[in-house]
Amino acid sequence: MNCPVCENRCPLTEGSIGRCGMYLQQDGKMVERYPDRYLIISPITIETMPMLHFQPRGKFLQISTVGCNLDCPGCISTVIVKEMGDGPTWLQKREPDDIIREAKQQNCLGISFLMNDPLASWPTFVHVAQKAKENQLLVGCSSNAFFTKASLSQVLPNLDFINVGIKGFSDKAYQRCGARSAKPVWRNIAELQRAGVHVEISCMYRKNEEA
Repeated sequence: MNCPVCENRCPLTEGSIGRCGMYLQQDGKMVERYPDRYLIISPITIETMPMLHFQPRGKFLQISTVGCNLDCPGCISTVIVKEMGDGPTWLQKREPDDIIREAKQQNCLGISFLMNDPLASWPTFVHVAQKAKENQLLVGCSSNAFFTKASLSQVLPNLDFINVGIKGFSDKAYQRCGARSAKPVWRNIAELQRAGVHVEISCMYRKNEEA
């Protein structure tokens, strides 16, 4: 089988893991290795994401895990993404209801997944997003937007805002990060906009290199 979470579509055999190290095939199904486990659960202002034109100065509960589906040169989150190891005993176990309760206790407007990409913990993020919307909380994330059509459809009804980190404007730029093509990103941005999600863009700058 191929992992359905991102457009890398890593091939998985029984007991094997994909490129991000966060999913494996078990009994013929793709499963998340560390569900409902977090490195960071903390209130932030939304500009931290960065998100500059949605609920300015709004307070949101940041959730972060470890891992990423891409491997970009110069990543500012490299410790979280690549250097934490694949046996994160230091992660906090929290159920979706615990995350919602914390957000409400901290008087947050909603939940925001950032620092690493939610694609590395997709079932966890989808479940939290669903629970958040049931409790009238806003939901957003920072992501490379390398979703498959199927994974994007899982969260789209519950997503209010997103910052998309653009790695460049060519397939070559994305290939430097381990992806095959930039095309899924443009497709997903268009789909997010059609669905009414507030989209902001962050661009990677590489000195003396083409996009």
